[in-house]
Amino acid sequence: MREVTNYANRDAEREKLEKSIASDSTKISIIEAVKACGVSSFISNFIYREKKKDKDSLLLYRLLDSDCELPAFILKSSSDYEKINEDFKKYVDKEYGEREGSLVLSALDFLPYGASLLKHVGSKKSAKHIYNEYDELLLETCLKNYFIDRLSVEKFKNVVLFLDHMENINERYFNFLLSLSQIKHFHLVFIQTEENDNCLKLKNFIQEYQIKHTTIDFSEPQIKLIQELAELITKKQLSEPIAQKILESNKKNIHKIVKDIRKETATVEEYTSIQIELLKVLYYSGGSLPKQFLQEIVTQLPLVKDITQIYGSQDLDKDLKKLQSQGVVLIKGEKTWCQEVQICVSLDCILPELNLKLSYLYEDTILEYFNGMNLSLINKEGLLIYYKIGKKLDSDQLKNIARRLVDIMLTTGEDIPKELIQDANLSPDMEEDCLISCIIYCKERKYSDALNFLEKIENNKDENYRNLRGVLLNRCRRLDEAVVALEEAIEQTKSIDRKCLLLSYLISSYIHLNQSKTAKRIFEECVSWVKESANFGYLLRNSVLLFDDSIQIYTQASEAFEQHNDSFGYATTLCNKGKEYCQIGNLEKAHKYLGKAEILLQKYGTHHSYALFNDLGIYYAYNEKMVYATRYFKLAKKQSKDSMPEIFADINQACITLLTNKELALKQITELEERVEEHPVDRVRQKYYINRLFIEQCCQTDGINKCIENCQKFLDRKYPKQTQQLIELLCHEEFDESISFEQWQKFYQPCYLVYWYVDPLKLVTF
Repeated sequence: MREVTNYANRDAEREKLEKSIASDSTKISIIEAVKACGVSSFISNFIYREKKKDKDSLLLYRLLDSDCELPAFILKSSSDYEKINEDFKKYVDKEYGEREGSLVLSALDFLPYGASLLKHVGSKKSAKHIYNEYDELLLETCLKNYFIDRLSVEKFKNVVLFLDHMENINERYFNFLLSLSQIKHFHLVFIQTEENDNCLKLKNFIQEYQIKHTTIDFSEPQIKLIQELAELITKKQLSEPIAQKILESNKKNIHKIVKDIRKETATVEEYTSIQIELLKVLYYSGGSLPKQFLQEIVTQLPLVKDITQIYGSQDLDKDLKKLQSQGVVLIKGEKTWCQEVQICVSLDCILPELNLKLSYLYEDTILEYFNGMNLSLINKEGLLIYYKIGKKLDSDQLKNIARRLVDIMLTTGEDIPKELIQDANLSPDMEEDCLISCIIYCKERKYSDALNFLEKIENNKDENYRNLRGVLLNRCRRLDEAVVALEEAIEQTKSIDRKCLLLSYLISSYIHLNQSKTAKRIFEECVSWVKESANFGYLLRNSVLLFDDSIQIYTQASEAFEQHNDSFGYATTLCNKGKEYCQIGNLEKAHKYLGKAEILLQKYGTHHSYALFNDLGIYYAYNEKMVYATRYFKLAKKQSKDSMPEIFADINQACITLLTNKELALKQITELEERVEEHPVDRVRQKYYINRLFIEQCCQTDGINKCIENCQKFLDRKYPKQTQQLIELLCHEEFDESISFEQWQKFYQPCYLVYWYVDPLKLVTF
């Protein structure tokens, strides 16, 4: 490892880590940091120092990729790896046999970074035929036993494994890490740069197994660190006020801080007048501008006009390149016409005279420049600058700018800030504005509000109106009206893609009306002529309840979404598929699909994750992790926009409460009755009453007979006989004071949620 520069102001963290590793009883160190705070450089420096002090110790550093195969990743080729490869090779050959197709050779096929060791192992044949292909559990055993063996014979004094980005460690490796932590003279160091569910689960796991550990807070840089870094880098002292400014402008990013420190000694005298004007325009534009806009705005400034009159036209490209070479700006993009210029450092020292009076001069020039342009020719980034300055200077164009931005963000599928919607001043008296408002509320899953705006439109012959109304009536559970509206919209719509979406909602309407035969007939009649549609995946996804093999249908839907690059449809279908695996008791596959869906859905915002959170809660309940289950049910309620997901999350929560507090569970389930009875969809009552009977039977209440009547009235829409059998079993089951988990599994009827949502923009044309 190359020598690392001395690290400023981190002695306390270094000493704490040294003490933790040196302790015989402390097995794990957790360094809690934030992104870009310099923790990776700190660890590099720490390892370099430790290796110089003690050459008999083995220090392994691994920067973990997302969803990496951890045991194989530990074998990743590096300088540390080369140090042990011959020894590890001998150990594997001796203990696990030498033959073609060995475990480690299979690991080579799996890993692009396999080295000569992996090629060597298995080059000979022997009587030991213990593995035929890559087996992760065997590789874990091989690694663990290797470390135990070499530490016991003092090949290494101790082993320290540094795992950077612990947030990428999958839950399935926790037991492997536990086994490593139990090895004498073996220490694990986890570096966290972003806390996510994986981190929380791992920390809970460490607590649960009572593994002694140390937590080290590697907080973002402070003023003292900035000053010490400046002295190390520039050999000059930095005053506290300037250090404070650098810290505030780049608070958590050590790389940006170092860049600012390097520029801090620069002064205004080092730049030409034109360069200063370029920087001022960039500064008052918010830090970046399209290169073409920047140059055209600068030429309208009084000072630049004077310079041009005296000295002739100026080479602004040359000035910008000079600023880029000095590290003050960055020019992004290869083609001149679409390049963006961005400030890279704080300008407080370069432009010390920046003030409110100056801001109006430059901002007004920028505003006048944009006022002279056609709105349709300004890109989104330019419009955002125009909007920001226009709002500050109370431009009479603000409404038009905001309106144009809303149109663009709707088209790109972005979340639209509420302030921007307010400034667009959408009018309920204008049909186009009502349509935009309707789409905005659809995206937020506020379907009643969306329908209210839509019904203000008088031109109800318009295709956009018909399509949206049919879908919104479905989402608002006005199902009888939805069927009529959707059938009319399907008949009038010419686009096969939009017909396909409308058919998916028509089928779901009949399913919710308990008319599955009609829904199945419609599916069979249309499937042949819509299967090539880009939206065929939605038809499959929303028709799953009509088929016995739900998983196969979801697989076909996923393939359709992949074929047409529909990542939202794909992610939601993975969630629905994970729910199916959970329902049949295959928790490993359920976790695989739900976990992948959770990652993919993040980019669409948490308001689209309500069904995922609910189903993850059920998954964790079946894994007896009730703390996680409760947390996910709460998240599902928080992100829900209508009553059905809220009620389902509450029913699920009442059922897991039954395991620890029967009285509270009974209170929780009975308090839901009014909301359940008011709900327009029978599915809510089908799930509610069977679970309520379970809780009432456990508590031996007087309401059992009435509950049985309601269960008989609302049998499961797909499996009515199973509900009847369950009622019979519940009536003859004896429950002790404390219900067992086995009994709970037997009678709990989880309230799963599935995705029906479709982006409303797929239903309209502009």
